[in-house]
Amino acid sequence: MAYAADFAFRQACALCPSSPEAVKRYTDFLKNQNRAADARLVLDMAEQFKSKSASPFAPLAKASFFQMRLVVDAPADDAEKMIRLEKIPAVGQVRQEEVYVQKSVLLDQTALQSAQLNTGPQGDRQIEITFTSAGRKEFAKVTREHLHQRLAIIIDGKLMTAPAIQSEISGGKCQITGSFSEAEAKALTAKLNAAIAR
Repeated sequence: MAYAADFAFRQACALCPSSPEAVKRYTDFLKNQNRAADARLVLDMAEQFKSKSASPFAPLAKASFFQMRLVVDAPADDAEKMIRLEKIPAVGQVRQEEVYVQKSVLLDQTALQSAQLNTGPQGDRQIEITFTSAGRKEFAKVTREHLHQRLAIIIDGKLMTAPAIQSEISGGKCQITGSFSEAEAKALTAKLNAAIAR
């Protein structure tokens, strides 16, 4: 009888490891069988499962394909090191810059309305970002509150650029410039629009 009950409780815990009722009933049973050590083991395992698992019905987090974050001057617990690569076509070299970027995201793709590929006055490729109404207000606030700080623009996990904020930008648009090829710029623009549409 005890063996059958033990088997049933083990099955219940295997099927519902995050069920407090199943865990409690099984640990109570083990204690009644003078198996306190096993009861503690079941409780520990249930606690570990609870801390590591999420509800199967919880919505998946939306991947943050586009991010704006602040650059800091030195390493910090709330910052990560990122590498910015800049191609210099005139000399055929690539310049590398290490920067420390805060982990907290100020704006992501949910603040964007669209992305469009343009050509700048020097023939350079620019990705023009148009913000939503709420995004425009938030971007104006960010640029107003962080004057003369560098703002990292990260796309698909890569640091694209980190310009210094010279003034508040309230017009609802910004340009991302970089040393990307036309093919790279087109691909980034398409990926940004796809991320915005999700």
